[in-house]
Amino acid sequence: MESKSSLTLTPQGPEGPFYIPDQPVRSDIREDKEGLLLTILFNIKDYNNDGKPVTNASVHVWHADPMGIYSGYLGLYPIENKEISGEMHVEPTDSSSFLRGVQATDSSGSAIFQTVFPGWYGRRTPHIHFKVRVSDKDYYTGEVYFNNSLADKVYYNVMPYSERETEKKKYNEDDPEFITHDGSMTIVNLEGDPNTALRGSLDIVIAV
Repeated sequence: MESKSSLTLTPQGPEGPFYIPDQPVRSDIREDKEGLLLTILFNIKDYNNDGKPVTNASVHVWHADPMGIYSGYLGLYPIENKEISGEMHVEPTDSSSFLRGVQATDSSGSAIFQTVFPGWYGRRTPHIHFKVRVSDKDYYTGEVYFNNSLADKVYYNVMPYSERETEKKKYNEDDPEFITHDGSMTIVNLEGDPNTALRGSLDIVIAV
């Protein structure tokens, strides 16, 4: 275990407009979405208990597909001219559920998800939303971010990302959410081949 003095609470971020509760309980959230395979292991630790793993917590994950589209909101697209703020919630337009899922943490405080590398949209840098709930209560909401140069390798070389106009992609330092909410603290370090599959883990320290 770690001492409390050596721990740092992971910075939180906004929920964003596209969170939907009661997502499917599953580890593989891809459904029929094609894209670069991405596996992320979330390790949830308790700040108030010397970094002890938080077991049986619900980790909720949701993000945009390679084209920058969120499931549950297909009726909003094209979205460019709609008044949507990152601080508001938008009611879903349909029942699609790709790239959404929930997993309970195991005895090591870990939950693993198989997905695809997220696409970008609007003013946002590539990211994955996630939320940690314990005993039906929200304890953490934030975002996974990625190294800029790695994202470039994916977007310029891998289908279907490379079909898009990659010059419009935003970098971390261009994203107000990344800057405001210390996004550098939740950049996931990934291993593997950016042309075929990537994997990584992220430690999240919460106060339970």
